[in-house]
Amino acid sequence: MRTFLFSVLFIGTFFFQENSLKAYNFSFYEPTRPVMAQQDSTRYLINLVKEAAEMVQIQGEAAFEGFREPGSRWRKGETYIFVLDKDGNMLVHTDPEMENKNQLDLKDVNGKPIIRGLLAAATANPEKKEGWFHYQWPLPDGLLPRWKSSYVQLVETPEGKEFIVGSGMYNDRMEKEFVTAMVEDAVTEIENNGNSAFEEFYDPAGPFLVKDTYIFVLDTTGVELVNPAFRNLEGRNLMDLKDTEGKLLVQEMFKTAEKDTSGWVNYMWPKPGDNLSTQKSTFVKKAKLGDSWVLVGAGVYLVDAPKTALKREEITPFDLKNFVTDAAAKLEEEGEKAFPEFRRKGSQWYEGDKYLFVWNLDGKRVFHAADPSMEGKIVNGTKDALGRPYGKMFLATASSPAGEGWGTTCFRNPEIFSLPGSPVTLRR
Repeated sequence: MRTFLFSVLFIGTFFFQENSLKAYNFSFYEPTRPVMAQQDSTRYLINLVKEAAEMVQIQGEAAFEGFREPGSRWRKGETYIFVLDKDGNMLVHTDPEMENKNQLDLKDVNGKPIIRGLLAAATANPEKKEGWFHYQWPLPDGLLPRWKSSYVQLVETPEGKEFIVGSGMYNDRMEKEFVTAMVEDAVTEIENNGNSAFEEFYDPAGPFLVKDTYIFVLDTTGVELVNPAFRNLEGRNLMDLKDTEGKLLVQEMFKTAEKDTSGWVNYMWPKPGDNLSTQKSTFVKKAKLGDSWVLVGAGVYLVDAPKTALKREEITPFDLKNFVTDAAAKLEEEGEKAFPEFRRKGSQWYEGDKYLFVWNLDGKRVFHAADPSMEGKIVNGTKDALGRPYGKMFLATASSPAGEGWGTTCFRNPEIFSLPGSPVTLRR
């Protein structure tokens, strides 16, 4: 008697588990304050830093003492002015232990070089002597780190000395202003360094992977060149890609960039680690690359943005397990004669996105209801959209003493773009 690994794949499941994108240290926190308050805080912080920089420009180092005054507008609660020189020496900080010491090698919990990042934000671009840097840092008198966004500005004193003046706020969500700045910095990197700039967009310790935001790059034909969150899309032509509402989102991005050089596009897209699409606002801009140009973008999931409504009846793990058990019993009774019925769409065995597949324990696909072209192929080394070896995982589960179990994979829906976590129940 031949032994098969018998299973059902339900795409777009209600039982999604976190995936390997967590390796990028993306963090998905709920907002700690209303979105309008966060936007107000951003504008307030920028104005605070600019006013402090103006004081340094006029008064020089004499302004530093005022920045240290507790309860003043320069040092109140979580908000405080800090001052660095270009060598990374901390001259003003709310923590006296950090002052008058070189902090150039200071890093956050994910290895991001904080001081180097702040210096680069203010000095890397001669035409832009200010900018944002995002990292994780504990609250004053706190232990656990949270995302912090700091705005810095390079300033010159009357004596000709240069300092970096800045302040930060604990903000667990990206804002449009942060995204715009990130894309513009990425464009600068590409135009200055060409294709070699792409490596920086994957670095979790760099400035281009922040919270749930990442840089993506497409060439003029629509081929994805860079996508740190969805590496399976790289090298594919996405010009005709639709979101979950049927919007040709990539075409819309190119129209926006070609018309105005840069701009915002709204569409539905899954967050890294999520199985439902959420409204996303993406900023795109053209970048010169050689004799042509590329489209550079990054997006933000706005607070209270709508999610895609589920369009199918929910199926429970109990239902899914019984479904496979019944199908396994039919296969044991009828053998491969059961395959035509398993393949018939609209039957109890192939309904919507729920279908059956059968492997043997050598890792060969014997039957696949949704895609017969996959039959006869070896699956032992196959990986899902996130690079996980699901072939080995399934075979290990089916070869266990229990002869059955669950596995979770991530695959693209062939009709629309989505990367749901798909629970698979297996039975030998």
